[in-house]
Amino acid sequence: MRKITVQSTVTGVVLLSLILLTLTGCSTIKDKIPSFWDDNQSRAVIDIRQSVLDLDCKQPHAPQVAVIKKHMDWLIIYSQVKDTRDVLRLVKPMNETVNDFYDRSMVKQGSEAYCNMKKKVLDAQSGTVAKAVIGRF
Repeated sequence: MRKITVQSTVTGVVLLSLILLTLTGCSTIKDKIPSFWDDNQSRAVIDIRQSVLDLDCKQPHAPQVAVIKKHMDWLIIYSQVKDTRDVLRLVKPMNETVNDFYDRSMVKQGSEAYCNMKKKVLDAQSGTVAKAVIGRF
């Protein structure tokens, strides 16, 4: 029968602590390291950007915003599956803007001024997202 000493217990605790620290450290490191270039994400952000630029506030908003939302949803699902957390964090504010615009447009057509304000915000957000996603190595 093996004799358990204080030294072997301390060594075991230290070793177990290092293993746990390493395992939990991997998930936090992934949050800090930017993801690499991805053709699909790059295409998706350009589709989003183009849909925003094509938004005509003199026409019914809901069908146009539905297209933007569909592109955003695709990018988010793809990024979740690929586990590119940096892209998910990057698109979160824009997704909130799109969802707000979509929800309101589905209930009632907003004014042209409201649409123009949302378009201006989405234009800035989609430009930032596109530059960041396409600018990766």
